[in-house]
Amino acid sequence: MATILWYNLLLDGNYGSKTKAALQHLLADHGWYTRECDGSFGYHSQLALQKWLKYDAAGYFTGYPNTDKHAYYTGRLDGNAGSMTWEAFRDGLQDYLWAVNATNKTVGKVYPNPYPHGGDASTQFVAQMQRFLNTNRR
Repeated sequence: MATILWYNLLLDGNYGSKTKAALQHLLADHGWYTRECDGSFGYHSQLALQKWLKYDAAGYFTGYPNTDKHAYYTGRLDGNAGSMTWEAFRDGLQDYLWAVNATNKTVGKVYPNPYPHGGDASTQFVAQMQRFLNTNRR
């Protein structure tokens, strides 16, 4: 597949190839993903997401790069982004929203169902993810 550029995402809650490619670009920008950003969120993308959430994400979600915050993801690095991985991402988004709200840029709330594969709460979670990705685009 060809590389998909990191465009400003439409906040539509669609966990499609553009959102997945944007997440790959974010992971690549921080050194966790070294493959093509093609929007196919397979094993290597999921493993990079888990590593980022485990070792590096706290500073990006909170705005404090050298934070002592615990890892968001505490599970096995198995390249299978299941509910534990997405719950970790949701927790990071929640911290991100608190940090943004502290600077009077209200974004909203993170919905309780973080798994990006269907349902109203899932669509709202993906829209929050898209907003985060747009804000952190380089």
